[in-house]
Amino acid sequence: MISGSEVQTVDGIPGTWRINDEGDLTVTATGADGIRVDNTLVEGTAVVPPGPSLAFAQGQVGMVGGVDGSYGLVVLDEQAIVRSGLTGIDAYPYDSRWILRGVFKEVEPERRTLVERLTQPRTTDHMPAPVDLAFTIDGSEVVLTVVEEIPGQGLIIFTDETSGRETPDIGRWLVLPLAPAGTEVAVDLNKVVVSYHHISPTVFTSPLPPAGNHIPLRIEAG
Repeated sequence: MISGSEVQTVDGIPGTWRINDEGDLTVTATGADGIRVDNTLVEGTAVVPPGPSLAFAQGQVGMVGGVDGSYGLVVLDEQAIVRSGLTGIDAYPYDSRWILRGVFKEVEPERRTLVERLTQPRTTDHMPAPVDLAFTIDGSEVVLTVVEEIPGQGLIIFTDETSGRETPDIGRWLVLPLAPAGTEVAVDLNKVVVSYHHISPTVFTSPLPPAGNHIPLRIEAG
């Protein structure tokens, strides 16, 4: 985590990191450090936008999440998956009946929702939750809170009747581009995924589902 105006370093990664007066995450480096932001070599100080914008000379890539002066920087190393011993992730067969129509529903302005994070010990976070997502499965309406961890990206974290049995008890994720309330969206539950927490629990302290984000059905998709 990087916050405040004090200069910080990250173990194993070149450059120095701090928050500027505008609340943006910045990195300062020389060309020899080999840091790229949005594929541009950093020589001096550059603003680092949220998302997967970073690349390092050693072959790692970086992703940033956060807003307003507090950011999490995650460095991804493809070889870490090999070292983890993970050999695969099971998936349900693709089924077109899980492609549904949904709509973003209006909520109170500037809403935030309380979620737990998978830290040790557990911590809580008030995440921006700009809309709800509503859709219908077999005649039953489902309404789920949408959180925004990366600006412009809607993250729907939910559990269902497979959770803790066939799928993780911490829930699964569906990611959709955010849009204003009233916008109709395709809800393809075949694209539901497990969280990054399963790859590296100590790095990805993923949020748990917000209160009420349980679907009382078996979602045999994703």
